[in-house]
Amino acid sequence: MYHYAGNNPVRYVDPTGLEDEIVIPTYFNQNQWTKAEGFSEKFYETACAATATLNAVSFQYTIETGEALSFEEGKNMMFAAIEIDAVDIEDATVNDWQNAANSMGLYIGLNGEFIVNEISPTLKIYAFTNPSEDFSVPVHFSFVTNQVTQVFIDSWDGIEKGWSVDGFCGGIPNIPYRTCPLQTGRPYRGFDYIQKKAE
Repeated sequence: MYHYAGNNPVRYVDPTGLEDEIVIPTYFNQNQWTKAEGFSEKFYETACAATATLNAVSFQYTIETGEALSFEEGKNMMFAAIEIDAVDIEDATVNDWQNAANSMGLYIGLNGEFIVNEISPTLKIYAFTNPSEDFSVPVHFSFVTNQVTQVFIDSWDGIEKGWSVDGFCGGIPNIPYRTCPLQTGRPYRGFDYIQKKAE
């Protein structure tokens, strides 16, 4: 019997259901920006939101095309968002979530549109807070790869994690994810992706 996407359709992508080779989306991490020309140290230290957005677009790209992005493509997608000031070149603040995602998608050739949805997005990004500080202020963002098991890709190191892991939230010392609450009143960022109809 055929098992769709290796019997794990959340982690692997097989749009037609006929592929022999399972394609895993490329997930980027903040530390990669330290090696990329044009990004400052401040950018990589605070690029969790921008990187989570890039990972959401990368996930959708693989669903739509059955291919995985290269780092060079991801870097240029980030620059596309920076060019329209949707992402700040200095500190990586996402100034406009929707335009950031759409400029990234447009660069890579996606023909749909990303629409911001912070209630129940199909492409969900967690907004983590520091448990010893104000729960209304996010300190880290990560793209959710499985909304059932709540598994996410840590934007800091690109590793797939869950709530029970011992890893530290966004690399913040002494704050494990199991104690890291989501932002009060605004726990998610994210998008719905609307496929454009063929003309």
